[in-house]
Amino acid sequence: MNKQKESLYIKIIKHVYGIQGYFDEYKKQEVNRIGNNAFLILFSLFWIELLATSFASLRVDSDLILEILICSNLLIFFVILWYLAIAVSRLNLDQVEAYDDNDFHLKLKIAKKKAIFTFFLDFIIPRIFFFIFDLLDKDNELSIWQNIISPKENIVWGIGAIFMGFTTYLILKSRIKK
Repeated sequence: MNKQKESLYIKIIKHVYGIQGYFDEYKKQEVNRIGNNAFLILFSLFWIELLATSFASLRVDSDLILEILICSNLLIFFVILWYLAIAVSRLNLDQVEAYDDNDFHLKLKIAKKKAIFTFFLDFIIPRIFFFIFDLLDKDNELSIWQNIISPKENIVWGIGAIFMGFTTYLILKSRIKK
């Protein structure tokens, strides 16, 4: 069986939407429909944000407006991601089929690898960002090594990363269908 190599666009679409398996015409149609709905939600939320910001700018300090805009944009981003996850899950586009026990165990092994990768990403990337922020902070009197090896920060981010890795494993495991 010859596998056609997927284009980068298809790989990005599958990753963003969490779609598993071959990207056929049905999945393409559903992704287009979900994407159109997500755009309408996004457009509506940004329009409400624009109106609210315009009215708030008459009464509120500009620094506070900037903070409100940043928080509302993050909220809109997470609402859209939540909608995409729910829509894809309802259509079972994120399901992975295991044909026998060996295939099931192979899929579980892949899920474990992805969960471990998520753990490392969720630990390393925030630690790098907050390390840079700590270096740029004028009130921070710690040395570079004290910022890197900070037990409190490493424990807090480690617990969060373990939680994210474990959650990722449970989600991926629940998507595997025998």
